[in-house]
Amino acid sequence: MIAGDGLKTKAIPNLRVVSAEAASGQYSHPENAVDGNPASEFRFAWANGGASLVIDLGKPRVLFGARIVNGKSDQVFWVREIEVGADGKHWRRLLGREVNLPMWRGGDMLDISLPSAVGRCVRVSFGGGREPGAIGEVAFLGQENRPERHLMCWSSDIRKGFLEKMDYLDSSLGVTDLWPDYVETAFPQTNRSSGFKIWEDTGALKQFRRRGIRYWLAEREAFT
Repeated sequence: MIAGDGLKTKAIPNLRVVSAEAASGQYSHPENAVDGNPASEFRFAWANGGASLVIDLGKPRVLFGARIVNGKSDQVFWVREIEVGADGKHWRRLLGREVNLPMWRGGDMLDISLPSAVGRCVRVSFGGGREPGAIGEVAFLGQENRPERHLMCWSSDIRKGFLEKMDYLDSSLGVTDLWPDYVETAFPQTNRSSGFKIWEDTGALKQFRRRGIRYWLAEREAFT
């Protein structure tokens, strides 16, 4: 199964085929590979020679996996490589080997886990099989790439200071890392609510994990 990092990981929508190539020079309907309908196929002559698709993800994404649906009747043997890049011209290989596609039934699906990688474009290469070859669908699992944005703040009320502002911190500010300082008071002698327990009890840490926000405790707070 495809595995990702957190609940924000999901199938990337609105994929667009930028270009296609086939060793034979003959192919048809590359856009069918990303139309959401496995019954419509990207087809190419001389399957053994192979073909490839360059797919635009719409914006820079963190990739975690790929899903390939083989052709209904003219199956392809392998995914030869999956590469990621920023501009559709320069590529970094993610597999480094061929991956066997399911062949025993037409239109079978394979999920491929990928090492975490960031890119705007993906090139997928196929090869091996009968004459011709066909691919039913190509999809990717990932999430929007957000550069690290750290926020250090202090609040005397976890609910008002953090929980009620989660949408703002997450969506508007794009916070990836939160550095909250003394929750109740800046004075150690009256500070009764430092440490992990209050964050767990109020559900704050659960909210941070669900949204993929990392949480860093100050040294004095962590060991109180």
